Amino acid sequence: MACGDGYLLGVVGASVKRPVNLIGVDISQGELAAARRRLGRSATLIQDRCQAMPLPDASVELVLCHMALMLMDDLDAVIAEVRRVLRRGGVFSFIVGSRSQPGVALGLYLDGLSAAWQDLKITMPRFGDRRLGDPEHIGRLLDTRFHDLVIEDVSITRRYSPAGMWSWFEGMYDLHKIAPQEQARMRRDYIEALSPTCDADGCVEFTTALRQVSGVAG
Repeated sequence: MACGDGYLLGVVGASVKRPVNLIGVDISQGELAAARRRLGRSATLIQDRCQAMPLPDASVELVLCHMALMLMDDLDAVIAEVRRVLRRGGVFSFIVGSRSQPGVALGLYLDGLSAAWQDLKITMPRFGDRRLGDPEHIGRLLDTRFHDLVIEDVSITRRYSPAGMWSWFEGMYDLHKIAPQEQARMRRDYIEALSPTCDADGCVEFTTALRQVSGVAG
């Protein structure tokens, strides 16, 4: 679900040692075009909403969703649809963001972003369902349709230069309403503020907090 440019589909296809039918669903025509270029004929790609996937009942054995479920409206409908298309004993697995105390690199970015929003009088919309931010609520969302639930917090730590750190943030939704020239100014200010905090290798440590969830269709 929300397969984007097809990267994860390609990883799954390469890792499975038996013939499989790969299916990607995404609402974005542009992302699916990128997925077609990446995957060719190795996957079926469908432009549609995950709240109403054009797939038969009990037709798939695994549903994956990476860093997209928390952006979807009507989460209950999405989960019901996942259960509908999964066979009994099939697996639903997803990753969402997890709240954590921001480190220096993220804190400086959030400070600059907040200031830019105030200066430009931008109000960012709130995406998705807040229940995914709490393990107890996640369990309640899933436990009527899935069993053997596993909810695990995962931390990924990497090292970036200040410029590399900004490049990572450029992939976020937060900047899309900010004009390119303003983004360029924010980038300069961010790199200048972050550089004194770097270690001897010119990099800072950055940790991403994620939550991995899986359940078996009952």
